[in-house]
Amino acid sequence: MKWSSIGYGFASCAAIAWCVTWGSVPESGLARDAIAACHEVGFDEASASDQGWIDLCNGKDVSGWTRRGGGEWAVENGVLIGSNGPGHLYTDETFADFELRCSVRVNTRGNSGIYFRARPREENPDTWPVGYEAQVDHHDPKNFTGCIYNKAWPKEIKEPLTKDGEWFEYRVMAVGDRIRTWVNDVLVVDAQLGEFREGHIALQTHHPLNRVEFKDLRLRRVHPPLVRVRAAGEPIKLFFCTHSAGFRHDVLPEARAIMQARGEALDWLDVEATDDITGLNAQVLAGIDVVMLYTSGALPLDAEMLADWVAAGGALVGVHSATDTLAEDGVYPRLIGAIFDGHPWNEEVELVIDAPDHPAMAPFMERAMRTVPPRVMFTDEIYQFRTIAPDITVLMSLAPEVPKREAGREYPLVWTREPGKGRVFYTALGHRPEVWRDEVFVRHLLEGVRWAARE
Repeated sequence: MKWSSIGYGFASCAAIAWCVTWGSVPESGLARDAIAACHEVGFDEASASDQGWIDLCNGKDVSGWTRRGGGEWAVENGVLIGSNGPGHLYTDETFADFELRCSVRVNTRGNSGIYFRARPREENPDTWPVGYEAQVDHHDPKNFTGCIYNKAWPKEIKEPLTKDGEWFEYRVMAVGDRIRTWVNDVLVVDAQLGEFREGHIALQTHHPLNRVEFKDLRLRRVHPPLVRVRAAGEPIKLFFCTHSAGFRHDVLPEARAIMQARGEALDWLDVEATDDITGLNAQVLAGIDVVMLYTSGALPLDAEMLADWVAAGGALVGVHSATDTLAEDGVYPRLIGAIFDGHPWNEEVELVIDAPDHPAMAPFMERAMRTVPPRVMFTDEIYQFRTIAPDITVLMSLAPEVPKREAGREYPLVWTREPGKGRVFYTALGHRPEVWRDEVFVRHLLEGVRWAARE
């Protein structure tokens, strides 16, 4: 099934906006009215991203804040200073989904935190708040700076990135259940936490000898990504992009044609294929079910936007060089699950089917050898990877007997991830034209799409 060329059958304003964005809707009155309706209900590019930064401190005093407990709070030369704790300083206003940025410095053995989605305790409003705390502590071996106190910790970082007496940049982002922190632009925590939805920002000064300083304390409200809800019997809307900012594979035009042909033939699938990712925005994402990438290099793609959409319930499918995409980005490699690190093999190799019951492995099982676990011979360019995410579920891997394998290295080739409410499916196969002409591979890919879309 192919998407309507004029887009009038779409189920949401955002979906109609997709058509206009990509130029598939003529400038008819109906199209213009649909877009006007979208803006009237508040769905536009600004509402999906940046509504403007708010200075939480006026640089002169603590107007707009309320003190609770002990502690002394003052503003000196534009710097908000907390000392002589314990005590907390709450914003009068509450926030739900936001990005907060500031510079922070604590004294020797200092301890502080930025509470968010917080409120005073009913039984004792002058003690510790109820809510999440982005920790400021350079000495606690468990809850150090960047951790969400007693809630979330980094997987890779094992010690604080900052020291007492030094200014550092702090960034906190809370969108839906997804909570992230950065220290000096290094991602520390990326967690799904659903306990608190809205509340105050509260700054902490922890103990009597404590001194903490905040400057350039600002916040912007953001809106959770809109995720399309597919009605029963409605086809999966697949956006297939082959934008190549790095190495360009010769097979891409054929791959797009094959996927478009399947979209025409299958009643459960609508496919829109493009070689340009520059128009992929929040409006586009709100009108589709699955983003499939066969891309490379430093794409002009907002990886945080894509990751937020997936975490909110969207689906991402990566093919072959999708892991050779945005390798230096701080978000995308974790989202897709690994980073390309060479292709030592371009020949027939033996592959292990690690998850024979997964629907995406069913086509390979038809050719599998009667071994435990099942194995299959396959000819393609075979990748190896670095920075493999610890939470991937491996569906297929390179057999351990294959020559040129390095001892102690993992060789996953097909895997899944389930970040938040969304799903990610990746297959490293798909380099050769012969692979795309192989019904087993195409069915493997289609079953991956269906799994990712929860079909």
